[in-house]
Amino acid sequence: MLSKILLASGLIGTVFLAGCTPTPETTESTVGSETAQTTSDSVAEPDAMEGEDVMMAEADREITVDMFMFGYSEEEIMVTPGETIKVNLTNSEGMHDFDVDELGVDGDVIAEGETTSVILTIPEDAQAGTEYAYYCSVGNHREQGMEGTIIVE
Repeated sequence: MLSKILLASGLIGTVFLAGCTPTPETTESTVGSETAQTTSDSVAEPDAMEGEDVMMAEADREITVDMFMFGYSEEEIMVTPGETIKVNLTNSEGMHDFDVDELGVDGDVIAEGETTSVILTIPEDAQAGTEYAYYCSVGNHREQGMEGTIIVE
C-alpha cells in the first residue's frame, strides 16, 4: 500500500521495515492514452516474522558451531539445568547435521556454505555431570569421529 502511495505521488523509492522481506508488486497507471506497468517493492506484514522472534525470545543464549569433515568446532558445550540454547550451525565442508537423541533434536542436513539452527532445552532435573552426545547422522560421519558432548554443569 505504501509503495502505491509513493508511486501515485511521484515519490518513487523503497521503504523497508526492520525484519521484513520485500516482495515485488506490479501496478498499472494510465497517463493520457498509454498504460504503464510499474514494479515496486512492498513490505511483508511484520507478524509474518513473529514465529522467529518468539523462538529467539525462548533461547537463554546462542552459540555458533561450525561443521566440517568429521568434526565440529566445539567438541563440548557446557549447559545448566533448564537452560534453552540456540545452536547456530555453519558448514564449511561436506554435508552434515546436528542430532541429539536424548533431547529430541533432529537437525536438518545442510551442504557446504549453508547455515541452520536448532533449539534445545536441558531438562530442569538434569544433574551436574550429565552428558548428551551430539553427532552427525550423515553416512558414517559419526563413526569417523563427528560427535561432541553437551555437559550439564
